[in-house]
This record gives sequence, structure tokens and C-alpha cells, in this order.
Amino acid sequence: MYQGGAHPAIAGGDWGWSWLDAGEPVDPKGHFIALHGDDLPFLAADRDKVADTREGFLEVVGTRSGILAAHDGRGQPWRYLHRALREALCAERLVAQLKRHPAAITAFAGHLRSDRQVGRWAETFAQLCAAAPAPQALIEALIGASSSLGRRALAETDGLPAPVILRLLVATDDWDGEDLLRLAHRWRQEPANLALIRALAIPKADLEVVARVHYALSEVGCLGDEPAFFVAAGRPMPAECPIEAWVAVKGGTFRMGSGEGGFANERPVREVTLTAFEMGRFMVTKAEFARLDPGHDCPGGPSHPVTELSWYAARLFAHWAGGRLPTEAEWEYACRAGNTLAYSFGNDPAELGDHAWFDDNSGDRVHEVGEKQPNPWGFYDMHGNAWEWCVDWFADYTSAPQTDLSPPPGRLGRVHRGGACWDSPERCRSAIRDGYRPACSSSGVGFRVLRLPPREARPSSGR
Repeated sequence: MYQGGAHPAIAGGDWGWSWLDAGEPVDPKGHFIALHGDDLPFLAADRDKVADTREGFLEVVGTRSGILAAHDGRGQPWRYLHRALREALCAERLVAQLKRHPAAITAFAGHLRSDRQVGRWAETFAQLCAAAPAPQALIEALIGASSSLGRRALAETDGLPAPVILRLLVATDDWDGEDLLRLAHRWRQEPANLALIRALAIPKADLEVVARVHYALSEVGCLGDEPAFFVAAGRPMPAECPIEAWVAVKGGTFRMGSGEGGFANERPVREVTLTAFEMGRFMVTKAEFARLDPGHDCPGGPSHPVTELSWYAARLFAHWAGGRLPTEAEWEYACRAGNTLAYSFGNDPAELGDHAWFDDNSGDRVHEVGEKQPNPWGFYDMHGNAWEWCVDWFADYTSAPQTDLSPPPGRLGRVHRGGACWDSPERCRSAIRDGYRPACSSSGVGFRVLRLPPREARPSSGR
């Protein structure tokens, strides 16, 4: 009869966790959880059937948990999602530990800081919170120990009413649009709960909050009429676009990335084919952005690029102006202006000073837009001055040819391109790319807006 220890059905493998009794060191990088029959109610209920065999264990788990299913394949009587099964088993173990050593749970959570660790443990802690006798108190303790883990667990737990979940989320100092998006995904079929999210974007709300709400609802296809959203938020879309100078870019195929030199994240070079678009000749200026948010503060005067704004806020302005942020493929295509060289004007960094503000000539400050020479297609400040937000998540390139490249999934930050006033010539090349957390801002990061030609359909609101 199975009494404890790592059960043969789950020991080993490449996914799992270790949990040691309170008072012993806890290693979040461990490879399996030690299961004990007394700690797992759904196993203990059928103790006589749970022998030290894979078949007995899986039969009980399949019957009691709903995670397993019969499989018709030869030699495979059962199939299950390893991660989901182990998360459920681990949550059962943590529930038992919570009763005996609640402080050990939050102490362990405090060790989970990296995105990878939080991602591996979020669902397990969500199940723990749902089973806890006082889920709100536990969530608050988790947020105090590891805010990112607590927010992830909060968005996935079933143990709290929607208004409480939302209130706890926005009370944290570092919540962002991704936290709100998780809730929107979860509540997609629950209009009353989605209305709670929408209600955050009231006329007196901070622009950053409005931007996060717009993003979350757009991504799940629940934004509704976009002009009506902006009216309800007290920021009606303008009758005329606030951006006056546009450059029309013909569709075409180009080689994206850097084959020699540069950085590893610029490779492999791949062919990308794009349809026609229009993009702002200049980065969005402080004066233009002030029409949406008059109180926004950042260095420089009205003709300086607007900076010190998150990816969410840049994205919101682009939609408010009737466009969107460019993909990094569209941005690089416009920057290169038809060449495959290091810069839009050639390969010689000695000529960069005629085209860009960078570390040798800027005095480490952002300058007014349009003071340097444009690239061959008429775009200004594509090299240096300020980085520019793009719509994409920062992700590795693939080598396969692509058409109208859609932003790939990822969670390493949102892409920005072009380099800043304090960067070296190498970091102002056409292929340079970097990633930044979407909720962060910098005095060296701005953006420009892209729109499709009038004859084309408008882009989906999710971008």
C-alpha cells in the first residue's frame, strides 16, 4: 500500500517541484514533490486502491481529479498533462503545509522572484488560495512576500469574488496591463465582471490606467466601439488626426536583421514581405501628446519627442489618433529605406552625426525632432535621439520568410528600436533592437504612429 515518498507515477521527469517540511531549506529549482497519502485527500479516500504502481495511482487520480483521461494508444492506457497534474498534486501538499506551517508558505513565496519561477508556481499557488480557508488573507500575504507571484495567483484563483480580486490588484504598486489581461481572459464570458474592468477607465482616471484597460479589453476582443470607449474615459478621439506629417511607404520585401556584426538577437536574417502603410515622419512630440494628456511631464519643449511614458500609454495614444504602433518589421523596413547597410545612409559611423543625436554629439539629452537629416524615405530621427516603442514582444528571430509579420508571443518585454541620445553608434544601427517592460518608462524612449492607407481596413484594436 502506498504510504508516502515520491510516487512512481510522478517521480522523475523534467517538470515538478520540491517541498520540504518547515524548518528545512526549500529549493524552488527542485525536480519533484514528495507526496504523502495523509496530505492528499483524494488519494487517501481510496487508500486501498492506491498501490505502489503507476496503474493504481493513475486510476484513482483519473477518477477523482478529472485531470487524466483514457488513451487508446498501444502501450499508453492513460494520458495527462504533466504540468497540470503536478500543479494539482503540489497544491494539495501546500494546503496540508498551510494548516501546519502557514509562515513557511509565505517564506517560500518570498524566494520566487524571477519571471521563470513565478510562471512555474503561479497556478499552484492559485489552487492553494482557492482551497485555503481564508483566501483573501493568504493572497495579501503572498503579495507582500512576492508581488508578482501574488498578482498572478490572484488573477487565477477561484476563491474570491470579482470585485475583491480587482480591488486587491489595483491596490498593489506594480500591477500592469498583463495582470488586467489575465483577468479579462478569465472573465471574457462574464459581462458583469468585464464591466468592472471597464469602470476603471473613468474620466478622472490616470492615463496609465485607461491605457491598461484599453489594452486588456482589446486583446480579448471585448473593447466594443473604440470611439465610445474614449468618450466614456473622458478623452474623445479627435475629429482630425493630431499628427500632420506622414510618409507613405509602399509594400515590399526586405531582409530584416543583421548578418554580420551587431548582436546575436539581430540574427538570423530573414525575408519579410509587408503591405503598404503610412508612418509618422517624426516621433510623436510633447505638443501632440498633450492633446490626449495635458499633464504629462517629460524633458524638453513642445517640439521634443514625448518620453517618460509606458508602452501601454504609447499604444493608447496611437489608437486615440486612429492608428497603432508599428511592428518592429515595419519600423526596420522604414528605417532601412531600401538598403541592407548598417545605417539608412551607409556603413560609415563617421557620418552618423549628420543624421542622428547620439553619445558623441547630444550632450546626453533628447533634442527636438527633425533637426538632423532624414533618411532616404523622409523619416527623421530613426537613428538615435530616443528609442521607439514597437507593438511586438521581444522574442528571438526565426529564419523562415514571413509576410506582414505579426508580433510573436513572448514575455521578455516590449520591443523598442533605434537607439537613444546617449547610445554609441553601434547601438543606433538600423537592426538594433532591445526590450523593456511595458509598464516602464524612460526619458530616452518615445514612439511614432503607423496607420494603414485610407483604402485599407483599419487594424484590429488588439494591436
